[in-house]
Amino acid sequence: MVIPLRAGTEQQAMMPTKIEQAEAAIATPDSYPWTFTGKVCLICAGNDAKSYQERVWDYKRKDTLQHYLNTHLRHRNEDEEFECPHPLCSEWLAGTMQFKNHAARVHKIS
Repeated sequence: MVIPLRAGTEQQAMMPTKIEQAEAAIATPDSYPWTFTGKVCLICAGNDAKSYQERVWDYKRKDTLQHYLNTHLRHRNEDEEFECPHPLCSEWLAGTMQFKNHAARVHKIS
């Protein structure tokens, strides 16, 4: 495929970006990553209403991720049970502390 850039010049179309490739791969729950290599909010990662880039946003600092995660969790009671938001994980968690431990231990989010 050839895309004209300006009059008289042409360039081969570029391959899809890594984000575009990842969005295509994550289209089904079966292709959703079980573990993450970066500092990702597991609650956002399981939110289908967000774009792929928003779902796997890599926070640069651990304390920034923890502060952001607490904005999700502050609306819950500390001992309120809820299901892990990961689309392939159906584990029920007995509160926010167990959720944080589960995210670190099972999904490798620290």
